[in-house]
Amino acid sequence: MSRVFDILGQGLAYLLFALFVGYFANSPSYSPFEKDQALVRLSISYPGQRIAACRKLSVKEMRKKTHNMRRAFDCPRERHAVRIEVLMDGKPFYDEIVAPSGLANDGKSLFYENFSVPAGDHMLTARLYDNGADGKAGFSGEKNVQLTPGKVAIVGFDHRDHKIMFR
Repeated sequence: MSRVFDILGQGLAYLLFALFVGYFANSPSYSPFEKDQALVRLSISYPGQRIAACRKLSVKEMRKKTHNMRRAFDCPRERHAVRIEVLMDGKPFYDEIVAPSGLANDGKSLFYENFSVPAGDHMLTARLYDNGADGKAGFSGEKNVQLTPGKVAIVGFDHRDHKIMFR
């Protein structure tokens, strides 16, 4: 008889826990933005161009190095900072320059921002500058997006196709 009470008690505890989790899964309702707002999310990680090109080492330079450090090319690791410019309906919306990550400034520049915008039709334009003070955009993309209230539009970079993408 004691075993039956143990099983019933355990079942009741599971039921109460499930009701507790179920309540907080649905209530209270939460929305990260207003009723007539949508969200534009910028999520890009991209390595800038190398600051200096690789150079071929001469035989004399290679002999000066220890055997385990000999390489045919000397390639500096440091990269340029990356600039992202986003325009909405032709007006500047976001413009940021981010230095590369890593101790040797050889990693990716990371961008992650959320923007609450009015719902409706918008023309999004994004430009990525990865080569320093050159002044020309390395990549650019443009798309007309229909943002309904509560919808999220994502601006990212497709590394496989090497282009800015909009979802």
